[in-house]
Amino acid sequence: MPTATYVFDANSLREIESAVPCKVFVTGEACDGQLRVTATSTSSPEALDNLHVVQKGDRLCLKWQPSLSRLTPTSLLIEIVADYTVFRGAKITNNGSGGLYLHHLPVAANLSLRQNGFGKIQLNALELSLGRLNCYTSGSGCVEVEAMSLNVDRLTCSTSGSGATKCLVAAVTADTIDCHIAGSGVVYFASAKALTATELVCRVAGSGTVAVAGAGSTKHLDINVAGSGCVHSDALVAHEVDVAIAGSGIVTIQAANNLKSNVMGSGVVRCVTPVPRSVAGKVTFIDSPGPMPTYPSSPLPDREPEFCTDFRGDDNCCIM
Repeated sequence: MPTATYVFDANSLREIESAVPCKVFVTGEACDGQLRVTATSTSSPEALDNLHVVQKGDRLCLKWQPSLSRLTPTSLLIEIVADYTVFRGAKITNNGSGGLYLHHLPVAANLSLRQNGFGKIQLNALELSLGRLNCYTSGSGCVEVEAMSLNVDRLTCSTSGSGATKCLVAAVTADTIDCHIAGSGVVYFASAKALTATELVCRVAGSGTVAVAGAGSTKHLDINVAGSGCVHSDALVAHEVDVAIAGSGIVTIQAANNLKSNVMGSGVVRCVTPVPRSVAGKVTFIDSPGPMPTYPSSPLPDREPEFCTDFRGDDNCCIM
């Protein structure tokens, strides 16, 4: 099969930006300080001519510029292998309809994942220890983080539009978790073992949904809903809770000590019993929160079928 290879100095790169409407697989391994991009076409060699791979400053850029023959990139497989001894990814951006799959990629102390359009970014790691982790989805796409453990100072999950931002992590320790939605999208956070956070902030503007599944606790929970959106955080025991609703939104929580509610409109604040020590404002107490929204909740779920047979960057690969 026709193949094209591009080689860069891994130490000079900190960002990866993909704007190709196909799947791109990224991983880290020892490779002499290099970052290698290998593109394989299962059809015509002309498809490789439409792929442009360049370095701009500390950013690796992948672009698809179709020729007059209108070849589609569906027959392309793109693999990026970065030397884990020197490369530290700080910003990963995917533009358009393609998929960017990061498997045990070495990352910097502060990491930003940004999806623009209706494609997908998926980060898979065993352990993540970061200062900041920012996950942004703009449009109808998805950013998904899968890990067995996450230790982070500040985690931001933001969705603008109808897309989804998901964190599927077995055990989480964080100082601050910020969940923001503007539109009808979803922020979904699942911790199968335990989530421990000093502060959890949820902001919904529109009809979107923030859902927290699993088990855990937080010292302070701050929720603000403007519109018809929903927040399901009753999986966490929150010691101090402040809720504000403007509109018809629904908030379901579990409060241990102090609960303050401010509702303007037909919105509802539901608190799972037992009743907290101090309650101010309008609150409805329930014995059972009911079913959670149906999103995948297990860490490290099955991956998508179109996949390299060996994800470690070997030359022998195919599209299934």
